[in-house]
Amino acid sequence: MEIELNEQERDLVRYISRRNWSVYAVGGVVRDTLLGKNRGDLDIVVEAPQFRELVQHLKHRYVVLRDGIPYKTAKVVLDHDPKLVVDVTVPRGEIYQGPADDPVEYEVGEISRDLSRRDFTINSMALGLNGGQQNLLDAFGGEKDLRNGIIKFVGNPDKRIEEDPLRILRAVRFASVMGFRMEPNTFEAICRNAQRLGLVSRERVRDEMVKASPSFKKFFDGVISIGAADVIFGIDVSQWEGVKHDSRGHHYGESLLQHTRDMLRYIEGNEWSSGELVPFEVKLAAVYHDSGKITSMAVDGNKITFHDHPKFSKAFAGPIIRNFHFSRERENHIMFLIAGHMRFVGVNNQRPSTIAKHIVDARLQHIPLQWLLDLATLSKADGHAPPSPELMRRLYEVERPRPGRLMELPPERRKDSVRSIWIEDASKVLKEVEN
Repeated sequence: MEIELNEQERDLVRYISRRNWSVYAVGGVVRDTLLGKNRGDLDIVVEAPQFRELVQHLKHRYVVLRDGIPYKTAKVVLDHDPKLVVDVTVPRGEIYQGPADDPVEYEVGEISRDLSRRDFTINSMALGLNGGQQNLLDAFGGEKDLRNGIIKFVGNPDKRIEEDPLRILRAVRFASVMGFRMEPNTFEAICRNAQRLGLVSRERVRDEMVKASPSFKKFFDGVISIGAADVIFGIDVSQWEGVKHDSRGHHYGESLLQHTRDMLRYIEGNEWSSGELVPFEVKLAAVYHDSGKITSMAVDGNKITFHDHPKFSKAFAGPIIRNFHFSRERENHIMFLIAGHMRFVGVNNQRPSTIAKHIVDARLQHIPLQWLLDLATLSKADGHAPPSPELMRRLYEVERPRPGRLMELPPERRKDSVRSIWIEDASKVLKEVEN
């Protein structure tokens, strides 16, 4: 195998090699090359005596965006182009010190020791870049595990988890996104240590969840299978399994947990058929959209009801979503979807003016069109029938009522005239599309 380097990357390797330091490509670029995928950004490890000495050497020729303090990684800009950046470091290890902390990195001197402290065998390979020959270093069988689709810790699984408990969640993500399975000893150690994920900062957990978005259904199931649903999602699996629906409408007597899985399966199935990725916000909202049913569940004869459950879902999910420290916009987006997921229930039986009212009200509240389209996606997955995206776009883009029309109305009606005229115009658009 050989990693294809561009001229700027080859020049960087040649420049570092002048000091007789060995240069290695590591991480995802090696893994993706072996899988025949398009390579991502280049990460290299240099066997330099000290990280500071390496940084000083690089600064003689390159712009270094970050000198690695406190992390022992330098971001080197090639050709003064901020789009061409290579992460450069020295062989290092990591140790995790406690809750809300990032791992502390320390130098270990040799590439073999660096690779022995990495998380999984498929990530513990390196490719020597000095000279014209690229030689693969694979002391832990990473290439074989990659070929067989196996996630396996390097060395002692409990030790790797102790160094950084986030590796538990990384294993679930890799297995989900890559379609791999966990080696038995790895899986057992992960289950045994799953509650240690509570020591990891919510921001690091959040980032893993976002990276898992392409296969979020598998990721959700994986988190449940290792016994970490309470730590990651804040949900009690036995409680969610105990909340049952009746067989009315689109339900079939399934539990709340199964309904959530059904939604995620539908969303990702639709991704495959349409070729368009559904935003992460929709998938996380799907997890919590019915969480309020735990509080609102009531039995009325042969019926099981959940009156006002979106309100309770918002109350349940709010503190959990806030703890992930998303951007304000992303947090508001997710909470809008959770609170409003019933907005399009029975839409096929609603009058044009009622459908228009939903969308016009959203526009008056400055809710982005994309949020409404995402709400339609969530509603469809939930078993309802939302308006088509094209219809929603046309309704959303109805021209704002002109001041001249407002002056034609009596003064006592002008207060609500903007909303009423807008809905009237939107209803006309809806009828036009239907006809």
